[in-house]
Amino acid sequence: MEWFRSYLTDMNQRARIGCEVSGPCQVAYGVPQRSILGPALFNIYINDIPAVPYMCSLKSYVDDSQLYLSFPVQETAMAAQHLSDDLQRIAAWCCTHSLLINPDKTKLFILGTPQMLTRVPKGFVVTPLGKETLPSCSAKDLGVIVDSHLSFDEHVTEVVSNCIGSLCQIHRVKHLFDMSTLKTIINSLVKQKRTLLGFKKFRFLLHGS
Repeated sequence: MEWFRSYLTDMNQRARIGCEVSGPCQVAYGVPQRSILGPALFNIYINDIPAVPYMCSLKSYVDDSQLYLSFPVQETAMAAQHLSDDLQRIAAWCCTHSLLINPDKTKLFILGTPQMLTRVPKGFVVTPLGKETLPSCSAKDLGVIVDSHLSFDEHVTEVVSNCIGSLCQIHRVKHLFDMSTLKTIINSLVKQKRTLLGFKKFRFLLHGS
């Protein structure tokens, strides 16, 4: 315990804008960024947050937390209230523990079949920190774009677009590398995504034929 105490006390930081550097300011909260102990201490700090919501289940990945609630379409009003109440509980917990929630980055996402989603009332909203949040058609979760129908069409479209962009950049400098190096570059930048484009597209970019 004393080892942790000595690590977290008497810390100072400076702010730099351009060439100007401020004087030292004592840090009363948090841990140094990119520190080895930072992730472990953060996990210990938020260890009890999954027990805060009453009606929803909470899952976290680092500082990205998500609330899950399964409900029938007939109980959308009650579900919205449960979500809002649990969000308020989490916001209160964060305020008590000197953490911040950004309501502008909070998204509401409803999963279901197209037929089921048409029955969800248009007034389905949650109000984290007093800000109304409407359902989104899609959301990015750990780099994967998930849509309301779990079709992944939007994610596939973005992956293909990114692959084509990377391949076009490689195409402009392909004359500078041999075939083996080009393959290594493509594998590094595109990796497994190349199967979405097809081998013919690669042959065209590599050989210009």
